Amino acid sequence: MKKFIVFFFMLTSVQLFGKGLLSDTLRAKVQKHLFIGLKYAPGFVMQTSNFFRGYNENSTPIDHNHSETVILGWQSYGDREWEQYYGYPAYGIGFYTATFPGQNNELGKPIAIYGFFRGPFKRFNKVALNYTVGLGLTYNWKPYDPVTNPWNTVIGSKETVYIEFGTNVSIPLSKHFELVAGGQFNHFSNGSLKKPNKGINLVAPFVQLNYQFNERPEFKWQSPAPISKIWETNISMGYGVKQLQLDISKMPGVSPWNDKLFNACNLSVNFQRPVSHIVKAGFGTDVVYDETFNTTLAFDDQDNPYKVHGNFWDGISLGFFGSAEFYLNRFAAWTQVGYYVIRKNDNEDGHKLFQVVGLKFFFLKNTFAAIGLRATEFSNADYIAWTIGHRIKWTRKSR
Repeated sequence: MKKFIVFFFMLTSVQLFGKGLLSDTLRAKVQKHLFIGLKYAPGFVMQTSNFFRGYNENSTPIDHNHSETVILGWQSYGDREWEQYYGYPAYGIGFYTATFPGQNNELGKPIAIYGFFRGPFKRFNKVALNYTVGLGLTYNWKPYDPVTNPWNTVIGSKETVYIEFGTNVSIPLSKHFELVAGGQFNHFSNGSLKKPNKGINLVAPFVQLNYQFNERPEFKWQSPAPISKIWETNISMGYGVKQLQLDISKMPGVSPWNDKLFNACNLSVNFQRPVSHIVKAGFGTDVVYDETFNTTLAFDDQDNPYKVHGNFWDGISLGFFGSAEFYLNRFAAWTQVGYYVIRKNDNEDGHKLFQVVGLKFFFLKNTFAAIGLRATEFSNADYIAWTIGHRIKWTRKSR
């Protein structure tokens, strides 16, 4: 079941990215702007757990790695209006693999497929200072196992989400070749779908060489349309599952992690309006039900865990947030930062500062599907929310 959920997440992510960008790309015939790239990144492992600090099978710190990526992308040149608004970005698919020297027996050799988007902060003639974001799925981890891999307390599943943020400089070397160099941050997590899930964070400089199959054309420019000032309301419902770590202080020999999944869902109402051609900003409220807050695990005579439900209202949280959404065509990426004003706090996950980052695709004019990673305190993955929602625009007549 968990493998199916993770696989479905990967498939949906690729479909959303493809439908939001690539189908439109094909309609506009921008396959002529196709490029292929090779990237190498010698990285550093952030020391976020004792496992990385040396509490592992080899009793040595895990502090470095290296990764190689093959990139298939498209460079935009203004064939469509949104390309101009985003500063003529590049986007596509990356195929990533990483190695942790001497630690493959505990961490594995992860492989990822992800979608990426690279846009400029600033262009200086032909040279550009860029940001890059990427999201996809990583597999081939060697997860925690109480018998065969007990030291690995950071990843409990073979599959995780792949997240990338980076800054870089792109320099054209000729009409076909381009050099990209900069730094990137990578985060790997399964959204608490299977514990342990402390996550893995990597920081790395990188160098990348791209080859564009056709000669690089000039950027197209047209006068931008006026920025819309219409407010909109987004109403959405999300659902996900998570695991709960057990207190085994009085149960020696029992793993603190198990296969029991707990339900979590949220109802969100978001008010927002465009503040530029690519960004909407707003605010909203979130009502969350988290089964881990009103449910405990007990054990039968064979030490098998089962759920014991408590007061329903102990699982309810109420929060308020600010939001930002980056949109193009039917595709959007959004983030929220908020605070729970009502939330049970006698649980280890009872943090009140929360964040959401996700992807959204409008499969109808005003109805969307989305995937969002919910977190607390900017560091603790809560759960992956699968979301369906509807947008209501405040036209003059509706006011």
